[in-house]
Amino acid sequence: MSADYRAFDWLAFNGSFAFTHARYTDHDYGAADTEPGHPGNYIPGAAKIIASGSGRLADFDPWSAELRFRFFGRWPLIEDNSVTSQPTAVFDAQIGYKITEQMRLRLDIFNLLNSKAHDIDYFYPSQLANESAPFYDVHYHPIEPLSARVTLSFTF
Repeated sequence: MSADYRAFDWLAFNGSFAFTHARYTDHDYGAADTEPGHPGNYIPGAAKIIASGSGRLADFDPWSAELRFRFFGRWPLIEDNSVTSQPTAVFDAQIGYKITEQMRLRLDIFNLLNSKAHDIDYFYPSQLANESAPFYDVHYHPIEPLSARVTLSFTF
């Protein structure tokens, strides 16, 4: 589901929302499994809720600005849903200035609130040098920390 709303000529909002109930159709009873997670019919990596939204200052020459929000709800990491990811929420912002018709300056700020959330989570075994056996655990890639990008663009 998505929606767009133009409150004024210069102010626009949009949002989207998705809900899933993803499951395998053939139940796996786990008879031949050598790893945790079975039996189960959850689909690893299939997020239950995904949402995004933004507010945008548009046609407000020479300025433009936008605030964006993204959310990914929990998702199963293994088929029995006993291990799940953490939800992820992040805000990004952008402000721009039109110097001339051909030249624009823009500042993008990513992860505005410096969230410590994860970009992606995995569940698999790993073993450190001082450990006697592999250990199943959640491994993840963190979201990039608060960062900024300045762009000067020319159109010709």
